[in-house]
Amino acid sequence: MSDKKAFFILVLTVFLLMLSSCSSSHQEQENYLTDQKYFLYNIKWLNEEVLIGQMCQADMKIDGYDIGRVVTWEHNKNKEQLIYEGKEMSGLMPTGIVIGKDNNVYTFDSKACIIFDKSTMELHETIRMPENIYSLDVSPYGEFAARSDNGIIIFSKEDFLDKTLLMEETTTEESEKKQYVFYDYPKWSPDGNWIAYYKSVNNEKLQLGVIARDQTQELAFDFNNFTNYAWSTDSTHLIAINEGTAYGGPLELRIFNIMTGETIVEVFDMPIEGQEIEYFKIL
Repeated sequence: MSDKKAFFILVLTVFLLMLSSCSSSHQEQENYLTDQKYFLYNIKWLNEEVLIGQMCQADMKIDGYDIGRVVTWEHNKNKEQLIYEGKEMSGLMPTGIVIGKDNNVYTFDSKACIIFDKSTMELHETIRMPENIYSLDVSPYGEFAARSDNGIIIFSKEDFLDKTLLMEETTTEESEKKQYVFYDYPKWSPDGNWIAYYKSVNNEKLQLGVIARDQTQELAFDFNNFTNYAWSTDSTHLIAINEGTAYGGPLELRIFNIMTGETIVEVFDMPIEGQEIEYFKIL
């Protein structure tokens, strides 16, 4: 067995064991967030002791959710604390939690970003998002990348004058056939220097693209029909997955090295449907 294949199988095994462990742990442990008026839709470790979660009203309105919450939970003490409640961030997709490298914690949806001081978890700032945002991510340093009406843009909480990184376009080939290029689902790298994204041409050919924050480098990796992707913790690789069931095939994972352009491909017999993926560098 090659070193690459052994490494790849090790990554997948760890990933599947984490899923299995989370599933069995969930079945064995009591659910401490028991307020039936709200349900938890995002959760992330703040540190070894504390989790932070986003919640929204279980009673869905026609125009979305009415009131949202952010809570922290000290799991060893089973202590829950409400740190935000309001209509500014009510749970409209897209949503997320980013533990910043600037002593901030960012919790966001399509309407607002609620920023907390990472040391005290006191509410630091509330920022309203621009209109016509369809997918969104926050960098570890508080910059926003979003899909707008015309492509992928970036902006900061200090300056909402957006800078267009990738403009959607329609081109005509020599055969007079028009090509429509579409971008979506940006994700910042953990070091804040890269933005990955979906790229499709005529809603057919699908690629995983990546562009440097300063626009000095842009790459595109072919992986038609991939369904999800994530960054490596060291910001040097992207791992993408085709769950198989969505497109009638086996599970397929690919790891892309954005430093060298190398691609590692593996195909597995059993599809895995509807799972989020995480990739960790194993030393």
